[in-house]
Amino acid sequence: MKEKLFNIAWFSPVKEGCTSWYLTKKLLPYLKDYFSIELFTDTLSSGVQETLAVKVNHYLSFFQKEKHFHTALYFLDTTPFSSFVRYHLGLSPGVVIFESLWSDAKSPDPLIESPWKDFIKKLYNFNHLIPKKPPYFWDDKNLLLEREISLACLPIFISARDTEEFQREVKLSVQGKSPKAFYLPCPVDFFCKEDDPFALSTLTIASAALPTLEGRAHKWVKALARAAKKGVKAKLFWAVEEELLSAALEQLKDAGFNLAKNKAVLEKIEVKLISSLSPRLWQSIVKDAHIAIHTYSGVVGKLYPYLTISLAAGSYVVVSRFSESFWLPDEAVYKVKLGAGEEEEFFKLFLFFADNAQNLKRNKTALDYAKLFHSSEEKAFELKEILLSNFELLMDIKKRWLRVRELAFNELVASFSSSFDALEKSLLEKINLREILEEITA
Repeated sequence: MKEKLFNIAWFSPVKEGCTSWYLTKKLLPYLKDYFSIELFTDTLSSGVQETLAVKVNHYLSFFQKEKHFHTALYFLDTTPFSSFVRYHLGLSPGVVIFESLWSDAKSPDPLIESPWKDFIKKLYNFNHLIPKKPPYFWDDKNLLLEREISLACLPIFISARDTEEFQREVKLSVQGKSPKAFYLPCPVDFFCKEDDPFALSTLTIASAALPTLEGRAHKWVKALARAAKKGVKAKLFWAVEEELLSAALEQLKDAGFNLAKNKAVLEKIEVKLISSLSPRLWQSIVKDAHIAIHTYSGVVGKLYPYLTISLAAGSYVVVSRFSESFWLPDEAVYKVKLGAGEEEEFFKLFLFFADNAQNLKRNKTALDYAKLFHSSEEKAFELKEILLSNFELLMDIKKRWLRVRELAFNELVASFSSSFDALEKSLLEKINLREILEEITA
């Protein structure tokens, strides 16, 4: 048996649809050959242990085994299912793989009121005093996951934009001065070959775009309606979360589509709305799609892993020329510029693809790009190298953190001791006073 390099406590929700769980399933099977790994989560399931072939623990049991692990590896996405990961990170900093640098979800009060900034300062100055009482409250309104990023020994992002933003936004880190971040492109497995034919000769479109202003769906939905009036024949499969279904239906209605439950029709264009979205579901949808639409123009939001899966399907991917999409090569995706000409550009794209649908082959450029930059096996190897090359830094931070935690514990014990001493003195005084009163009244 190959000797393991070191021991990792791997934290991730096991909920289908969470990016954290997606990344875990893509990376852990390769890394467990090099590291001794145990999975810590908030939901115990025998199926998970059988699927990943690693030991699965409840995250509350970590401190019973803490000495066994060299580091913790946290997978943090922006869903509520990752709340336990956010809590635990403040108790034992480690390597963190982020879905996003930003989140519009309000942090729970125990995190907002945490003295984490003082703990980080104390790492490099053991004499730094941690205030015994509030104010601990810190501003949680700027969307930046400031606390989690600062507590990451090695912050790793699946977004090129976030990796660059880290250098501008982060001022405090457990790494000390000049903290560094790492970029790990979102991994994907390959399920389509270059010569696999599309299932339908009719233009097939798949979209994971949000039916919101940032999602830009209102632009391409109107363009699709215009294409319908030009005789274009197409099928659209639009996957949205259940809570956004009514918004998607409203946009289709506004564009002139006739609605029927989760379907819509206009001329020769049929729309099917799918009120769910997960990586596994998206793969089943996009594998037969000529076009995959991933438009987005917001700061808080995600393109991955869905865009990566579309590239691996060999679909012709359409994105907004904004934010994260700037880092994608023009050869691999179609970039639509925001603004006055946006709808017209979509309209022309739909006409072009409809005219050529019968002869379309898989997008070789997209497939080659995905294989070069997003292969799960390659990304696992890159993560292994990041961990190994920064092992000494991880050990130094862990040593410092354990020392700070010990100091904080001793201060807490001393505080309790002084409180008990004062209480004992008060009780003795009261007892003496009662004895005196009894003597006087005897």
